[in-house]
Amino acid sequence: MLNELHRRPLVLAAIGVGVGLMIGLSWINLLFLVPLAFLANESRARWVILAGLLVGFFLAPRSDFQPIEKPAYFAGEVDVISIPRATHDGYRFLVRQGSRRLQASTPLRYDINMGDTIQVRGWIGPHSELSERYHLDQAVVGAIKIRSQPLVLQRGALFWRWATQVRDNVMRVLAEHLDAKRTALADALCFSETTELDSETEHDLSVSGLLHLVGSIGAKLFLVAGVCFWLFSQLPIARWAVVFCTITVLLGYTAACGLTANGIRAFAMSSIFLISPFLKREFDSPSALAAVFLTQVILWPRVIYDLGFQLSMVSLLGIGLYVQHLSSWLFRDGRLDLPHFLRHTVVISIVAWLFSIPIIAYQHGYISLSTPLASFVAWIPFVAVFGCALAMMVLVPWRESIANGLMNYALDGIARTNEIFGADLFFVAVRPFSAYWLWVIYALAIFAWKPKFRTV
Repeated sequence: MLNELHRRPLVLAAIGVGVGLMIGLSWINLLFLVPLAFLANESRARWVILAGLLVGFFLAPRSDFQPIEKPAYFAGEVDVISIPRATHDGYRFLVRQGSRRLQASTPLRYDINMGDTIQVRGWIGPHSELSERYHLDQAVVGAIKIRSQPLVLQRGALFWRWATQVRDNVMRVLAEHLDAKRTALADALCFSETTELDSETEHDLSVSGLLHLVGSIGAKLFLVAGVCFWLFSQLPIARWAVVFCTITVLLGYTAACGLTANGIRAFAMSSIFLISPFLKREFDSPSALAAVFLTQVILWPRVIYDLGFQLSMVSLLGIGLYVQHLSSWLFRDGRLDLPHFLRHTVVISIVAWLFSIPIIAYQHGYISLSTPLASFVAWIPFVAVFGCALAMMVLVPWRESIANGLMNYALDGIARTNEIFGADLFFVAVRPFSAYWLWVIYALAIFAWKPKFRTV
């Protein structure tokens, strides 16, 4: 295992940065240097880890800003710094006002987007209880409730506006042909937007474990990338142009899903996979994941507090390290003669679930025992919903037939799966435990890894 890690300097650097961040947050975390010394038994490994430690230590987020405590009227200019996400009536997004970052909300859905400079009027005040986490992962110091239509002083990049308009157009078409409940579920499955879901459905999604299918953009990017790569490959263009067009569409879809931390991770991993043949390098999942981790942490260190980022990282860590092993062990005798695609869906669901359990148990205080089976059952109707949404945008004359046929059946199948596996029977409460156990669990998982194929 040590030899394989030493051949992956990006992985060593990522481990060093992670430990450096922890030391920067609390001096008691200097204890992590003891097991880290076990990895640094070669000269190059020592220098790489030391560099990672220093970078992580100086990047460690500091809580040296004070949250807003008293509400006050505000009128002035702000910069929109995130993709607006839909609420029941309006939008929510992040803005920068001077040196302060605020969570903004509007009563209606106005034509604003990331990069815009807008003039607003409203009330600035403290966080609501539901948005407290933004203080940690986004350095947000308060909230601003915009009470009138903002005046756009300067438009941002057209690309972000195009991406969100695509999403709005897709949902407008679906809303015209589906009832409200099915439209809300389709929005969650296609664009990870859960605002319109009713409380019962959202609760069942959490208990069944299907919430990760809704929130995970990686599976959706996998489908989009496959379709786009095949379509662009049919055109008389060079392979590099096919890859470029595919990556451009993936970036647009990531923006349509809100440009979240886990979405950016999924986009970066997909892009590395697509361009690796042009670099004359074989795609190596641990190294690619380490490169994405380093990039996101260096650009925005507070991303380490983002739950979606944490879950996507550990899930991909498990998939990259153990999917090949588990697949060969489960199907070594050939008795389960499932199609290749479905077989690996089972394995990926199991591994992602196992690696996400510790963080979910720590953050939420429960685990769902039904997640792997529920994800496998829901995967086929999920693909059908995704395909139907795309077909309804292209095959305009047949929209009604698609919506009343396969789309309705697929959405009802997912809803039924959610009801069955969302029963409290599969819900297991977990007593609170120290976050240091997370480091122990994932460190053991890394040290126990042996590559299926040795690097050369």
